[in-house]
Amino acid sequence: MIRIALVADDDAVARRLVREELEGIGFSVLEARDGEEAWARFRREDPDLVTTDLRMPGLDGIELLRKIRNEAGSWVPVIVMTSHHDPKIFESVFAAGSGGATRFLHLRHGLDQLAELAEELLFEKVESVRERQRVLKLRDLAEQLHDCGGNISEMARRMGVDRRTIYYHLEKAGLYTPGAANKFRANR
Repeated sequence: MIRIALVADDDAVARRLVREELEGIGFSVLEARDGEEAWARFRREDPDLVTTDLRMPGLDGIELLRKIRNEAGSWVPVIVMTSHHDPKIFESVFAAGSGGATRFLHLRHGLDQLAELAEELLFEKVESVRERQRVLKLRDLAEQLHDCGGNISEMARRMGVDRRTIYYHLEKAGLYTPGAANKFRANR
């Protein structure tokens, strides 16, 4: 699976340094010279990771972050990178939009941490997706059980599987305990 990173920075040297770090761990890297170009590429390419400079002409990093979080509704990991030290900048970056930046790195001192941080953020994103999928499967199973009035035979018939398979999945989901007087907890 190809992982795509979007690197937004008005400084060509900074873009190159970030691109080289991310390509070194297997990312395909898209570059943007400013926030407007980054926003257009974000909507078109749907990257797995975004790094952005804080201060760029036109649409700056904070506005780009707000658009990603609020307009796109995306929770893609966003690493804000800058060479500035102003504490007020940190506050505005983390408050931007709904959720703000995922992480903040100082360009001069944090570049060596970028590869490890990118891997960590993608792992967190994958785990989050897996958890959402697990919850959706559990809801679906509970709804099916509810629709069948708790009748395991009917549920098995509708799903085209045997009853043992249904019991297995109900047990795994915490909706059934073998040997206990089960009153199925599938009520909404």
